[in-house]
Amino acid sequence: MQHEGRRSPLTEEKSMFNNPEQFANATKTLFDLQMQTFNALASKAVQGVEQWWR
Repeated sequence: MQHEGRRSPLTEEKSMFNNPEQFANATKTLFDLQMQTFNALASKAVQGVEQWWR
């Protein structure tokens, strides 16, 4: 039995973000960081292949 005005912790949704804009900004930042990491790793791989062929 629940009291009016109280929510059960089992049914209440919790979110790290207070609004969709925060979520969008965090998603964009994460994507940008992943792309930077991918580009750095790809660059190192290309450098390694170039040195191997010399």
